[in-house]
Amino acid sequence: MFARAGQWQMAQNALHSGHGRRGARLFARPLARAGAAICLSVFATPARAADAGALVPDIITGGILALGIAAVLLTAALLQRTRARERRLHDKYLVALRAAAQREQALIAQGATLYVWPLETDVPAVHGPEPGLLSRILDGGDAAPLALALAKLREEGDAFTLEVRDGGGIAFRVLGRIVGREPTVVVWPVAEEPARPVARRDDLEAMMAALPVPAALRDWQGKLRLANSAYVSALGIEGVSEISNAPPLIKDEERLAADAAENTSCLRERRYAVVNGQRRAFTVTASPAPGGALITLTDATEIDDALSRLQRHIEAHDETLDRLKTAVVIFGPDKRLIYHNHAYADLWRLDTAFLAQKPDEGEILERLRAERRLPEQRDFAKWKRGRAELYMRAIEPIEETWHLPDATTLRVVVQPHPFGGLLQMFEDVTSLITLEANYNSLIHVQRSTLDYLDEGVALFGTDGRLKLYNPAFLSIWRLDAAALDGEPHADRVIAMLAPLSGGIEVLSDLHLGATGAGERRIASGRISRTDNFVVAWNIVPLPDGANLVSFLDITDSVDAERNLLERNAALVAADKLKTSIVAQISDKLRTPLNTVHGFVQALQMGIGGELPERARGYLDAMFAASSQLNAMVDNIIDLAAIDSGAMELSLKPVEVTRIIKSAEELMRDRCDRAGLLLNIVLPETPGLVMADEARMTQVLFNLLDNAIRYTPGGGTVTLGAEDAGDSGVGEGAAVRFFVIDTGPGIPPELQPKVFERFSSERVGGNSSGPGLGLPLVERIIKMHGGMVLLDSVPGRGTSIYCYVPRAAAAQLGMQAGGHAAE
Repeated sequence: MFARAGQWQMAQNALHSGHGRRGARLFARPLARAGAAICLSVFATPARAADAGALVPDIITGGILALGIAAVLLTAALLQRTRARERRLHDKYLVALRAAAQREQALIAQGATLYVWPLETDVPAVHGPEPGLLSRILDGGDAAPLALALAKLREEGDAFTLEVRDGGGIAFRVLGRIVGREPTVVVWPVAEEPARPVARRDDLEAMMAALPVPAALRDWQGKLRLANSAYVSALGIEGVSEISNAPPLIKDEERLAADAAENTSCLRERRYAVVNGQRRAFTVTASPAPGGALITLTDATEIDDALSRLQRHIEAHDETLDRLKTAVVIFGPDKRLIYHNHAYADLWRLDTAFLAQKPDEGEILERLRAERRLPEQRDFAKWKRGRAELYMRAIEPIEETWHLPDATTLRVVVQPHPFGGLLQMFEDVTSLITLEANYNSLIHVQRSTLDYLDEGVALFGTDGRLKLYNPAFLSIWRLDAAALDGEPHADRVIAMLAPLSGGIEVLSDLHLGATGAGERRIASGRISRTDNFVVAWNIVPLPDGANLVSFLDITDSVDAERNLLERNAALVAADKLKTSIVAQISDKLRTPLNTVHGFVQALQMGIGGELPERARGYLDAMFAASSQLNAMVDNIIDLAAIDSGAMELSLKPVEVTRIIKSAEELMRDRCDRAGLLLNIVLPETPGLVMADEARMTQVLFNLLDNAIRYTPGGGTVTLGAEDAGDSGVGEGAAVRFFVIDTGPGIPPELQPKVFERFSSERVGGNSSGPGLGLPLVERIIKMHGGMVLLDSVPGRGTSIYCYVPRAAAAQLGMQAGGHAAE
């Protein structure tokens, strides 16, 4: 092609000289022939070469036309522009021609021959080492397909690529293209691989016999032709003679052999088979062999089991990570996502579809930044590059704290993964930080509280050293704060307290509790110091193993307690003296009182003769006064007997109606004289009570006496009894005796005092008694094991209820009442 090298050199010199028009004319003459060279580029990039070949004549024509216009116009500006365009064209086509020349030389160096048919010419121009190569192929080789392809190329412009052989069997590759409207064909030899030596059957049998794994030879149809002893043993048959009818060791062994023989390629797959009653895993290799394919089975059961265990371990590991609240993510060496747990997606609010695409860490960071889910950075690009550098320089785990815009705080740990990449963990520690802040605030509040306590507080840790104390502790024990610096041990602190305590032995219990050497329990005690102060101490074991010791100056309390005890003892002695005096006085009054009462009663009976009406009135008044005085003396003596424990009850089963009727007989006449109506209410099922009949009659007598005294004339007094069921008295049923009047009632402020001795407040303008009846009633009922209740409404009357256990439960109730009376 480049036989006219002189013309090409002249064209290049003209272009370099700067004479634009002359250089263009010199460049135009050989440009039409440049299609042959440009076609060489077609064989590397056919489409581009074809375009370039078609473009060359048009560009030259445009260049000549531009030069003509420049000459006609004779303007310096247009000429300058034309020269610039020519320089660009020069550079462009010079590069194209050089590349085409290089490609031509490379193909020729490889033994290629180029054939170019100029327009309207049947004889091609030939460039290359073998000008007659195409004719040799058409005369004695694969002539028919090549001749047909050449005809279509020249007539219809159809490109083709063929591999053909000449008469000697040498292979050639032939490419046909239209370049610059000229049919162009390139032919070059194809290097063939040397024939592989064919293995003989004897060699194959020897090789199979030497294999320690099962091996079998199957033909093109998959039939078993040969097998080694390991294969026969795995099948479980007697000898090699039976292999023709033996079933395959694995399920689709025939198919694998047929595929390997047909595709002339080696196939490797995992299959399972039962050998000697055990399910085994095999790696099956099917290789092309003479007459078919060679099947080898390598036992991979242990590997399969190991992979199964590894897979189960991985699944369990993934399941464990999915249950963690800590977000875990793994990025591979290429920075792409490999694994993440549910907590990671939840923490960063990333959808599953996005994570399923396995994005790289940069994409995730950009997305999180757009959603303001990352810490604010002054230079995000620099921060992101720093994250990417961790994949190359991270050796040890790196821990940092992220503060997100939504006030979330994360603890981030980044560490290298054993298989490359990074393992990252994100733990939400917002609650921990909040808890720590609250804890510190609480500690501050507690310390401030301790500082203002009057109690001295000292906290000893599990190591027995002083961890905390307040100013009150220093004040109570007159210590200097400097002496307690450095967390001194409890032994040293106790030694500081010994001088004021009267010796170290006085503080032995305190010492054991503070050091924790003794039993961990709440303990307390008092220390009477040498300076006449009294200090109370308490030890409280804390849950964390520390011991809290508190001290309180109780000197004033002890003095007040001592004074109260002394006053109480004096009051008790005075009360006993009063009771003794009252008892003696009452006893001394009983004899003369009985004498007066007897003589008055004799005079009323007419023993002294008839008395005038006025005298009988005086006698009645004297008799009533003496009777009242006698009853008061009896009550005083009875109360004194109860206080001293001298009164004893004569308990026995007594009918309820009998007690009520005895009281009625005593008080019926008095009610009539007072103008009152006495109602008697008897229970439907009277039953028995375990009681002292005389004392119970005395109780009802006192209650009726109290009701008659405070009920105005025309009123009603009701005496009765009823079944109280299980009223809480004793451990069984009880009977409720009651006395109800229609008097003025008792004001609420006086009701708590009605059972106090000598409480005789005037109610409703009526004269009050000595205030001994109701207290005596209460004491006698309690001795029976019962109780007394008061229900009074001012203006509506008063009701008093006495609960007495029935005979079956009276003994237990009586014992409880006796203790209460004491």
